[in-house]
Amino acid sequence: MLGRIKVPFIIFAGSFPKEKEIAAAKATGAVVAITHARAGQVYLQSFLADGDTMPMGAPQALTVAEAAARAADGAAVGPLWLVGDGVARYRDAFLAAAPLAAILGPQYDSPSPAALLAAAASASYGFTPVEPLYLRPSDAEENLDAIAAHRGLTRHDAEARIRQAME
Repeated sequence: MLGRIKVPFIIFAGSFPKEKEIAAAKATGAVVAITHARAGQVYLQSFLADGDTMPMGAPQALTVAEAAARAADGAAVGPLWLVGDGVARYRDAFLAAAPLAAILGPQYDSPSPAALLAAAASASYGFTPVEPLYLRPSDAEENLDAIAAHRGLTRHDAEARIRQAME
């Protein structure tokens, strides 16, 4: 984890003027994408935005408090830009951890049609199935003990039945 360094930034609240939107789209520093994941969690991934955007680590499922601390760590590399519906939902927590971070508006929560078209045009395609990336266990996995007990089973018995059903 990067050190928690406080660096001054500009806070953009609500809609911002066109010049600021253009500057945000050409951000340098760290861009932290945060999406709402339910159950008091968010999915977070940080990117270095100096020239080509590069991931600063794998995406993670975190509590809001953990994500706010992790997002604030992004300030160690320069200006900090926060984007995503998770930031909007938990704005106060993220501003408490990184009070001077720039929060990008909802227009940046999803890629533009032009960006999607460019990504599709430059993608490599093949016959190998795409493997899903699960960042947290399913609700059934997290609640297996309660589900098994409701059916009069132990966790061990429930897991054995699941393995048998998958064969």
